[in-house]
Amino acid sequence: MSYQSTTRSTTFHKKTIVAGVAAAIGAGSAGLSWSAELEEVVVTARQRAESSQDIPMMVQSISGEDIQKQGITTLEDFSRQVAGLNVQTTTPGQNTIVFRGVSDGGGFLVDPTAAVYLDEQPMSLTSASPDIYPVDLARIEALAGPQSTLYGASSQSGAIRVITNKPDPSGFEANIGGGISTVKDGGTGYEIDGMVNIPLSDNVAIRLAGFSARDAGFIDNVLGTTVDAGVGFPGLAGLGGGKTNASAVADDINDVEWMGARAAIRWLVNDNWTVTGTVNYQDVEADGYNDYDPSVG
Repeated sequence: MSYQSTTRSTTFHKKTIVAGVAAAIGAGSAGLSWSAELEEVVVTARQRAESSQDIPMMVQSISGEDIQKQGITTLEDFSRQVAGLNVQTTTPGQNTIVFRGVSDGGGFLVDPTAAVYLDEQPMSLTSASPDIYPVDLARIEALAGPQSTLYGASSQSGAIRVITNKPDPSGFEANIGGGISTVKDGGTGYEIDGMVNIPLSDNVAIRLAGFSARDAGFIDNVLGTTVDAGVGFPGLAGLGGGKTNASAVADDINDVEWMGARAAIRWLVNDNWTVTGTVNYQDVEADGYNDYDPSVG
């Protein structure tokens, strides 16, 4: 009897497991049916347009539409949406990029380990990588892992590709957008940007984009004096003790001004050849660093 009781118990558990697997398969089938209706994500990580599901590498992409919806304006904002990517803003407009914990270790005149590309143009600088203001973008791609074969020596840990919208001969298009923001106990910011796409013929078009923006500051430079260099060193008495920062006292000193424009022309030579020329200009002006003295407030 003991043996029969054990057998019944085992049979019951087997049926339960089979039912659970069947339910899981059914739910998975429903999920597959739904995902088939989703829009295909096309990336150009390997220098040609491919579905993100068909390439043997890790590529995470955010579309230009989602960039606008989520208010992404810097690479640091972008990194919060990407697994395995960390971006530290060292100074306004300049960043240290870390993929999967691999960094350059810091230091002066050190080449970064992660590359930044604007379309096919490398933008990485020694010691830091620039921010590219996200106006009229198709998407931003994050490629984790060594990418030196396609993206050069500064991409040992990964690469970030900022892909712009290209001129389109199929029709005229234009838009303009703007906004205002405020920071509690800080300043006021704004942004305005626009683009226009103009067909010149059936296979040639130009595209213009521009922007102006201000990131509101929130750090005040208060009145203070330098530390007397003679404290503990009688031979240096009087050096530095009488100087103040009165001429630099100001509120919201860490605001950042952005301004830039982009012009592109595209010629669709035939089904296999496309010629695109682009000129980019961007200027970033910051009055101060994002550092403060906790003892002052």
